[in-house]
This record gives sequence, C-alpha cells and structure tokens, in this order.
Amino acid sequence: MHSILHNVYIQEKDPSLIFDAMTTPSGLDRWWTLESAGKPILHSDYRFYFSEAFDWRATVTLVEIAKSIDWKMTEADIDWTGTSFGFRLKTLSDKTLVEFYHKDWKKTNEHFRRTSFCWAMYLYLLKRYLEYGEIIPFSDRRFT
Repeated sequence: MHSILHNVYIQEKDPSLIFDAMTTPSGLDRWWTLESAGKPILHSDYRFYFSEAFDWRATVTLVEIAKSIDWKMTEADIDWTGTSFGFRLKTLSDKTLVEFYHKDWKKTNEHFRRTSFCWAMYLYLLKRYLEYGEIIPFSDRRFT
C-alpha cells in the first residue's frame, strides 16, 4: 500500500482552531469541500460533497480532540474507496505542525499523483485561511 504525506507549518499556536478548521463542516467548507457534514466523534459518518458526481462518505476511525483524526473512505471513486486520511497536530513554540497523510492506496497511478498535488494545494488553502482569514471561493479551487 502507498501513502501521501505532507507536513504544513501553520502560524497558530492553538491546535483547537486548526482541528476545528479540519473537522467541522464550517471549517472544511472554507478550504476544501463545497458542503460537508459530520462530527469528530469516533465511528461517526462524514459527507464530503464537491458536486453530484463527487458526493463522498467516510467514517471516523480515530479521533483525539485538538490532536488528531482519521477518516476511512466508504463511498468515493474506485481509487479513494478504502483509503484513509487524516492528520496529527504537534504544537511547537511559535506554530503548529500539521502532519497530514492519505494512506492505503493500492497503486501509485495518475490519480494517486494528482491527489497528492491537490492535497498540497488544499493544505496551502487551509494555511492561508488560518493565518490570514483568506477563503477562496469553491469554484476557484480547481487544481487539475
């Protein structure tokens, strides 16, 4: 199995603000999804909606509030279904490290490579949102 890994340093010392931006529907919709639903509670279900063709579901398989979360994709395209993604937060002296992963890919095909690039870009949008309050409209968040 293969994994996508990205580290992002965010100039925010309060990990709960980052955690909320990455786990609450209002946070996710500001930098990643068009619409989302779910709560960071173990075994709860999330909806990640991007369009009618990309209306995906995941289940929380690990959560530690303000520290980490892991989602397992249950409904998505063939490459994403069965993969898991999430993050761990590490508070440093003047910032927070987001250790992001998207694991359990069966192969490193074109979709794996494109997804890695897109995650890097979306995590950059997360950083801009948290550090500057910048929100890019969903229609402008296309990286393909």
